[in-house]
Amino acid sequence: MILPSPSDETRAYWDAAAAGRFLLRYCDACGRWLHPRQLQCCEGSVLGWRQASGKGVLVAYTTIRHVLNPALAGAVPYTVTLTRAVEGPQ
Repeated sequence: MILPSPSDETRAYWDAAAAGRFLLRYCDACGRWLHPRQLQCCEGSVLGWRQASGKGVLVAYTTIRHVLNPALAGAVPYTVTLTRAVEGPQ
């Protein structure tokens, strides 16, 4: 299994995910939800983490049936999805 390598900026997201929670960044200045890796929005705004709904729309998916990455050989077949959260980020 390939495990994420959280940075200081994304650690809150990964820690919440490990606990079964879905956090997204939120800009208090404009009220916009942001992708966890996005570090800024409005000039001088403070970004915080907020609990997101966990709901979204499936945009695309593919099922991997061939070993493309040796670290995932035991997981084949597996499905990779692109999902847009109802809050906006995908």
